[in-house]
Amino acid sequence: MPVTIKVAKHDAEPFLPNWRDSPQPGFRTKAAPVQDPDRSFLRDLLQDLAPKDSKSNSTIIQSTLTEEIASKIFPSGNGLVHTCLEAYNQHRHLVLRPDDIWMAIVTQFSFYVNKHSEELRSFFVAHEGKKELVIKQNSFDFKSFTTNMANMIQDNIVDKSFQSWILPAFSTTTRIDTIVCSSVMMSTMKKYFSYRCDVLCGIPTVTLLGEVSDWEEILRRLDKLESFGPAHQELIHWKEMLAPVIQNMILTFENPGAIAQVDFWSKIVHVYNLSGGSSLTGWLTVFCLFNEDGDWQGGDRSSGQNTGSIREPPKYPLIKIQDIPTGKCEVNVRISGDMNVNAMIVAGLVGASLSSQNGDGETLDTVQPYPAWCIFELNDDM
Repeated sequence: MPVTIKVAKHDAEPFLPNWRDSPQPGFRTKAAPVQDPDRSFLRDLLQDLAPKDSKSNSTIIQSTLTEEIASKIFPSGNGLVHTCLEAYNQHRHLVLRPDDIWMAIVTQFSFYVNKHSEELRSFFVAHEGKKELVIKQNSFDFKSFTTNMANMIQDNIVDKSFQSWILPAFSTTTRIDTIVCSSVMMSTMKKYFSYRCDVLCGIPTVTLLGEVSDWEEILRRLDKLESFGPAHQELIHWKEMLAPVIQNMILTFENPGAIAQVDFWSKIVHVYNLSGGSSLTGWLTVFCLFNEDGDWQGGDRSSGQNTGSIREPPKYPLIKIQDIPTGKCEVNVRISGDMNVNAMIVAGLVGASLSSQNGDGETLDTVQPYPAWCIFELNDDM
């Protein structure tokens, strides 16, 4: 059971109401004034935690921290040492868990191992250089990622007791403690391993409605795009890129279980996070080849790189997320008579409708493009 010991004769000093704006030595804050209505304690704490090479105002992917938790945390460089200094210098009660002490120990140990990684290599691994460890997940979850990665590290090191040694297993240990120490384990072994999480994006099932003849009719109609002559090569190139896509949709009706068709649908899109922002490629981009101004976004039209066949599909262009064109068209119309107004028709695929695959109406697990139209009255001066 816990134990409390009386160390000094004086009583504890409570924090003042403005404690956040009067940091003690060792503690630091970038907090806005207390009266600032836009103040975010969480933002203050995360700014302090952010690594030196992180992007300014970078997005926090996941964290255990919340605004409520952060409102009672003073950022510091060393959560154990500076907390103890605060208790000692400012007369605060101090509470410690075995997990707190152990985390401080294994963090220090991590620093030492990374400094002497080559001298200690034989104690931990049998390979040279760095070995990449990959965890595959359907969606990124840091808790399961660190747990699984710690297990994978253990499977790839020679010291079979290392994981059980470094991870806490005390009566006070929480899930957060285990995740933190799993991360410390990863850091301790970072000179021997590199880590990657492959998020397995993909569509569980695809349902094509209608009859196969409907999809064959789309393929037939594509021939129209070639009828405008050689002066409009962009339409010809577009048709050459569209045709293999539609042909594969037809083949999906004919043999939905074929490996080739599963492969086709699994390659519908791939998202790249590049320095200039997120971009996508895959056959889905054939529906993005013209922007709203009718300008071609499909890459080099003269090299022939975008032509293809059903089995050797074209190289699909890389489209920036912000360059995905709208799926709607607009047209002005004059309505005379009693209304006598200028109007605009907006029509197209306006979003995704949500439904249940099993039809229960409760488990919304299915999406489908939704067509709609609207007529808007325009201002008189437009």
